[in-house]
Amino acid sequence: MHPSRRKRLDPQQLRSIPLDALRIDSDFPVRKNDPDALDALAKSLEIVGQLQPIGVRAAGKNWTLVYGERRVRAARLLGKSTLLARIYSPIGAAPVVLRATENMHRQEYSLEDAADTVLRLIEAGMAAPSIAKALARREAWVNSMLSFSRNPLARELASLGRLQSVSAWESFATLDQAEQRVVLDSSDTITVARCDEARQASRQKEARRQRLLAPAAPETPPSAPPAEGDAEQTCAQACASVEPDIGWRKENPATPDDSITVTLRHGQKQALQRIMAEDNRELGEILQEAVDVYLTHRQGAGHE
Repeated sequence: MHPSRRKRLDPQQLRSIPLDALRIDSDFPVRKNDPDALDALAKSLEIVGQLQPIGVRAAGKNWTLVYGERRVRAARLLGKSTLLARIYSPIGAAPVVLRATENMHRQEYSLEDAADTVLRLIEAGMAAPSIAKALARREAWVNSMLSFSRNPLARELASLGRLQSVSAWESFATLDQAEQRVVLDSSDTITVARCDEARQASRQKEARRQRLLAPAAPETPPSAPPAEGDAEQTCAQACASVEPDIGWRKENPATPDDSITVTLRHGQKQALQRIMAEDNRELGEILQEAVDVYLTHRQGAGHE
């Protein structure tokens, strides 16, 4: 056999690579440094040895890393001079695909890592269906990752640790601005369940607002005034049914400056009782919301 053919590298060949001849491309997606995780990997490498080879490709007299960046850092931390490597000769998007298939299913592979991988494959000229096939994912997942990778808010939430899955981001993106603000104002991790809670609370609030805006039931014709004793008993029952702490007195005491007397029309007492029972809310909270709705309606109608 010709000598030059004997020196040709087999794509599946394993060989020992000197670390001082190994180069990492500037566009290599280096993950966030976790000193504890790196120390644990270094200890494992020292005790049980190298269990998985790194991936490299020839670059002149040196080698370029395809995957296994954490193993390289752990080996350098231990002062090792070589690592076992699998030799590749990839071009185009192939290095990114190899890195992704090597790392995608690892526990420490984050949402940001996956989004960066999809974005790099798109930039390398691959279409979404091809990426989905190469990574063994659904095309919808690829499109969601691409949307995430290009959204500054999603990136920030992920970097802060508040967003950890693409499904949570998809659910968050479907919320309106007010619902998103409720989710963002809390310190909870953004999840699908948390987004559903915000959406449900918003719908309940809108339903209460619509009930308050609904026209009151028509008044019944006035009846003959009851006797004085009957009037005292009827008023006492009405006040007690709306606010248990309110009692009827024949001579009312002086009204405080921060108090107000409200006279309810027919049907309004029952409506208030129903809202208080169904929503488990206090009377003062309901009245405050009614005032807010009225003021909003008044401003919308052009009143100062």
